Amino acid sequence: MNKKGTTLKDVALRCGVSVATASYVLNGKNTSFKISEQSVRRVLEESLRMNYRPDQAALELEKLKRKKLSVLMYSPWIHSQYSDFMFQVNQVFDRALQENQIKIDSQFFSAGQLHKILKPFKCEKYDIVLIMGTNADDELFLVKKCIRLKNIILLHRNNENFISSCGNDGEICMQMADRLLDRSYYNKYVLVHNQIFSPKEAERIEGYKKAFAKYGDFHEVIMETANDDFAEDLLECFGKDKVCFIFTMYITAAKMLKYMIQQNINVPHESGIVGYDCHSLLDKFMTPALTTIDPDYRAMAEEVLHLGKVIKNGDTPFSHITKAKIVEGNSAII
Repeated sequence: MNKKGTTLKDVALRCGVSVATASYVLNGKNTSFKISEQSVRRVLEESLRMNYRPDQAALELEKLKRKKLSVLMYSPWIHSQYSDFMFQVNQVFDRALQENQIKIDSQFFSAGQLHKILKPFKCEKYDIVLIMGTNADDELFLVKKCIRLKNIILLHRNNENFISSCGNDGEICMQMADRLLDRSYYNKYVLVHNQIFSPKEAERIEGYKKAFAKYGDFHEVIMETANDDFAEDLLECFGKDKVCFIFTMYITAAKMLKYMIQQNINVPHESGIVGYDCHSLLDKFMTPALTTIDPDYRAMAEEVLHLGKVIKNGDTPFSHITKAKIVEGNSAII
């Protein structure tokens, strides 16, 4: 009992828990039964208000606060309602927030402009700084600043100077090409991408080019796929008979599929379509289902939380590669 006469039983009654639970919490003891974090926090806060062993309660409350992983997230897609990548990442972080595992602040940046907002003194206030959506200029800036930026994790980017959680884009695209070639159904393969692409998209392009290097009728096409006429242009240039069109982005593959269906082209027998990524909201509406690659962004985001805990505990983290999966779908014969 303290000077004001508050007992352990008083604290337990105020919090709606057993005396044993209150005792375990306030004495910092381990127990075989699970006490929810909400109950722990309630006991600690009420004991402080009631002046019951305030020093010990304050110490345990501070320990509880330190269990949370503090995250500063930089993304060019924070305000985008159309980014499925951001939607999947946020699903993982929202669950961690609900479970009281993390504290997170977010900041928007435009690709190529990271140098204007990323400040070392701000990064030092967080356990980890998560960065996604970088381009070549951003990564050059990061390399120059790597000595001062020790707690950065890159999401879906490879950079030997930083810890990252990313996919095996080049490898999985080679596997997709090998499956296409093994079936020997199509006579011609056309790889389509924009002139400007991300570092990970570059890996996809190189993966396909390596796999098709010895195949005679392989074409690489650089075109402005933001123009909705690209599908018509591709068919005019390469025809539709036994041609497989391979895209390094989801949206262009989906547009190509839509156009072919409108033109009554038999997909996948007359023409095949291969994409990259699975859109968690739109896939269920696509007919036929898109033959594509699932990079598993949720798994990458989960790994970010794991790497963050490793860094927070003072241990040595190692970059992680999430292996993507080939989704057979029905838009190409593989």
